[in-house]
Amino acid sequence: MFKKLVISVVISLTIAATYVLRRGTPTVATPEIVPNTIEANTPALVTVTVHIQDSAFNAYGVDLVRVDAQATVLSEIEMTDEDGTNTDVVAGHRFFLRMMDDGTKGDAIASDGVFTRRVVLKESSGPVYFEVHAGFAKVERPVRSAPFAVNVSR
Repeated sequence: MFKKLVISVVISLTIAATYVLRRGTPTVATPEIVPNTIEANTPALVTVTVHIQDSAFNAYGVDLVRVDAQATVLSEIEMTDEDGTNTDVVAGHRFFLRMMDDGTKGDAIASDGVFTRRVVLKESSGPVYFEVHAGFAKVERPVRSAPFAVNVSR
């Protein structure tokens, strides 16, 4: 039983690696953020959009993730959307928001490859850093965007 499981895993990983090698590595475009500057200590609704459309890869999950200046995930900071909630994830994992391409949560057009999410920020200082993490079929780990920031003015 164990031997069959190991063989199955090795075959699956080989197929996935071959797929990625033949088609290249998927990428995440530079996200856009509006506004890119917020007032300190004042709640602000910020919209993040990213275009992810690669005919060789199918994106199955795109997340807006809070990180620090060194791109380390800040898993202790809870993010909320315009409703003041984060219903996308299980308790204890509220450091990201699922980005949408279904015409909801700020997304303008469903299924156009542009993923969007609105996040409420109330920061005393900044900048506040984020990344977009995208999961792709047949790619072992999520692909991360370069970190980007919202400035905080006093």
